[in-house]
Amino acid sequence: MNRAKITCLFLAVLAIAAAPAARAQTANLAARLPANTIFYVYFRGTASIPAGSKNALGSLWNDPGFAPARQIIEQSVVDSLEHNPRLAGVPRGDLESLLAHPMIFGIRLTQGTPANAKPQSNGQGFLVVETEGKTGKELRAALAAKPSGASRVRLTSTGFLVYSENPATLADLARRFGAHAPAESSSLAAVPAFAQARAELRGHPTLDIFLRVPEMPLLHPQVRPGFNTAAFLKALHLERIQVLCGSMDLSEPGSLAHFAILGDPAPGGPFDLFGANAAEFSTLAAAPAGASYDVARLDLAAGFTLIEHALSVSLDPQQAARLNLLTGIFSASVLPALGGEYATVWPHPGSDEGPVLAITIHEKAAHQLFQSALASFLQPAGQEGDILFFRAEPPSSAPASAKTGGKPEPDAKSPTPAGRGPSFIALTPHLLLAGHDEQAVRRMALAVTSAHPPAGLAAEARFQAARATLPAELSGFGYFDLTQIDWTRWLERTAAEWAKNDKNPQAARHAQAIETWAREGGGAVLARHLHLLLLGAWKDSTGVHWRGDLH
Repeated sequence: MNRAKITCLFLAVLAIAAAPAARAQTANLAARLPANTIFYVYFRGTASIPAGSKNALGSLWNDPGFAPARQIIEQSVVDSLEHNPRLAGVPRGDLESLLAHPMIFGIRLTQGTPANAKPQSNGQGFLVVETEGKTGKELRAALAAKPSGASRVRLTSTGFLVYSENPATLADLARRFGAHAPAESSSLAAVPAFAQARAELRGHPTLDIFLRVPEMPLLHPQVRPGFNTAAFLKALHLERIQVLCGSMDLSEPGSLAHFAILGDPAPGGPFDLFGANAAEFSTLAAAPAGASYDVARLDLAAGFTLIEHALSVSLDPQQAARLNLLTGIFSASVLPALGGEYATVWPHPGSDEGPVLAITIHEKAAHQLFQSALASFLQPAGQEGDILFFRAEPPSSAPASAKTGGKPEPDAKSPTPAGRGPSFIALTPHLLLAGHDEQAVRRMALAVTSAHPPAGLAAEARFQAARATLPAELSGFGYFDLTQIDWTRWLERTAAEWAKNDKNPQAARHAQAIETWAREGGGAVLARHLHLLLLGAWKDSTGVHWRGDLH
């Protein structure tokens, strides 16, 4: 299975959060931020994780066997803080204690007018941390002892530590999180985009992120010779994307994350790239029993048209003419062949056998594309019924045959070892399948064209039960069987990769700790809690939404 997805899953443990009581006390911290805040990450701390959590990540975090990994995670965060020169000398215990408390890192967009210049927008970063009295006082004293520390940090009478490089931002935050906060009308709570994002939150989020897309005039795009950046951005209609937001919720047994891009999905804008919802996915027929599967419906033609138009109004006439020639070829050959579904199938998750790409196609256009535009990049590898096989290798790399007039001899039986050699492609009437494992591609192609196909992933009761938990119609879907992952080997590989990081002195120390944990049963701890990752995406009148469940 894709190691990047597994790594993201492992790093998600960083988002374990506080108990319901702590959440209730800090629920409105984000609403108190200044109205010109365009971005924040709100983490509610690790202090009070429910000991009896039935959530996969919550139970993993509390597992005594996970203690070595928990220590590595916390040490990594504290190590990064200690490398900040302004925090050097602050007791490590103070830094570690901050991780237990709710905190918000954000950026506000302020405007100023430099001398003899146009008005400019400036991003001012800040950090707000809720602290206990003793810890907050010790941290303030340590920072105040540094020449630049006291001017950048304040501890309010209500127990909040606020930090910013900008004096005006620091003073504003000190008021907002002090005993006498400004009126709500000047806060983020009064901004419609913030209300949109809060409506997306589910349950009791332990971590949430918010990004409000500023108006284009505030971006001040760089002017480049021969390319009108402002015209390009305007033609993309980025103003239709209003908010990017997400959250992680550990209050339900299977809940993991929600993410959304909100705005105006009317035709002619960036939302055109996302395909329409559907009750079924054609590429699912290629997934064998026991496989993992990930698919997205994308309207590449609409997305291509949008970008083509934006480039045409941004380039000078000579460059635009060249672009029209290239895009015309692409529009006439590639786009008509594509059916709109793009899937990745792992026939044996966790093994070294590579994934297989499955794409829906329009048969006639796809055959024309393969026989003309792509002929110089592919070698015929035989035919079986309605299936055409190809190898993606330069013609010169294949042995020539006098019998075929110097052309490579088709060979439908020579296998390609998994993960090695050229990619192998099968072109069926409705699907294109491509992967490094020739036998896997062949089996899947034969299955989707058989009059009596074998029972695949879609027929499994576990798969059907998981699919039923998501909306009936989706534009994207993912089903990852984590029970087949060799977590011990994954930990060993992770340790080996970390050990190669010469730029981070702490990486080798953490790599050794991971390797030791793997030998002492760390893989079994992960396997005990991480069984299934389920993803769903859908498009509606407010934008595009994603949901992930971990079981």
